[in-house]
Amino acid sequence: MALLRRLRASPDGATAASILGPCEEAALGTALWLRAAVTQGGGKAPVEVLAVGPDQDDEALAYALACGADEAFRVWSPALDGTDFYATAQVLAAAVRLRGSTWVLCGDRSSDEALGATGPAVAEFLGVPHLSGARHVHLAEEGALLVRHRGGDVVRELRVRPPAVLCVAEGPAPPRPPAPAAQAAKKRRSRKASPQRLELSALGIMAEQLRHRQRFLGAAEPRGGSAEILPSAQALVDRLKSDGLI
Repeated sequence: MALLRRLRASPDGATAASILGPCEEAALGTALWLRAAVTQGGGKAPVEVLAVGPDQDDEALAYALACGADEAFRVWSPALDGTDFYATAQVLAAAVRLRGSTWVLCGDRSSDEALGATGPAVAEFLGVPHLSGARHVHLAEEGALLVRHRGGDVVRELRVRPPAVLCVAEGPAPPRPPAPAAQAAKKRRSRKASPQRLELSALGIMAEQLRHRQRFLGAAEPRGGSAEILPSAQALVDRLKSDGLI
């Protein structure tokens, strides 16, 4: 399963010109490449794509379907509005568990927020290993994957066994979507050409579980003489706007 999200252009949620960031493009391309490799060997590896977000995320899912993904799912609820990556990861993990996915591929980090926290958090909720900074994923024996990983100046090739979450940083580009006429014909032939919606109730999650975290352990300390801790996310956005940074 590939986890996707429509790229944002600004903190207020406006969409960017590109549908996916480069890491998510790499995750989708890697998933489709692995499906082709497994199919060539006589196996089956359907590619499902998943997003947690409002209606505009359907554009990312529709793009993935046009590139060749088999099915697409979106989860959204007003209870998710304003929550952080931890709640998003909780919902993603529940959807992955519902679909019974063995491999989970996501972008190593988004181009807009660049936190790189969602994939590892999904793995934590699933109770499976994860590998960040995955590059050039290939099939190995016995259902394992060979994954190139860069840590600083050191490049390693690791063997990863399922189930696992791979946070993909580099990989093959997904196939270009077909022309509109060919895409329309494909939709007429397939019942799975549109994203499907999953409700929180189907995932066994109650809205009350998705509150934004409002406290943390320890004390925040500025790093460097010019650092300043702002009281809220909105204060940070206001400061960035006033400084002309966004």
